[in-house]
Amino acid sequence: MSVLQPGLLGLAFGSAAFVVAHIIMTRLGVVKAEPVDAHPPLWPALMTLGVFAAIEELVFRLGMIGYGARLVGFPAAFIVSVALFAVVHRTEERLTPLAWANLVLVGAVLGLLYHDRGFFAALGFHWAWNAWEWVLGYAVSGEKNRSRLPAPPVTRRIGRLAYGPEAHWASGASLLASLIGLLLVRP
Repeated sequence: MSVLQPGLLGLAFGSAAFVVAHIIMTRLGVVKAEPVDAHPPLWPALMTLGVFAAIEELVFRLGMIGYGARLVGFPAAFIVSVALFAVVHRTEERLTPLAWANLVLVGAVLGLLYHDRGFFAALGFHWAWNAWEWVLGYAVSGEKNRSRLPAPPVTRRIGRLAYGPEAHWASGASLLASLIGLLLVRP
């Protein structure tokens, strides 16, 4: 199997997960959109998101789960990877318990994708989630990061949630559905 198939699977799965969360939040009316005068070009921003996703996947999935499983076994390596992934994504914002739970969920989804479908499936999901988040105008990994990667023509905020989509229950529902789906179709 080439790297293309798992990568495309991850891209499709990550896209579906984020777009479903976005649609739910938009339908609920919790998303506030504001036009932005200047915005960065699309391709450099998407490439930057891809590089960051690749680095995180190399560290948390390939390093911690892939090599860590050889040292301490898969369950322990998986748990450590998921926990540290959530901690690293904390940024400077104070996170709600729901934001923490959602960060743990996305780490679990990525870890299970890596374990069952490979590195490129996890990378595809991770990049797709972040890319859709950015393209739709949300701050990737919280409002404090918006200055590092400004949003495109529309800025979307979710009520008083400083962290962004990962702090809303719609993301949690979408990620939980993703995790359950992965568990149901394990090879």
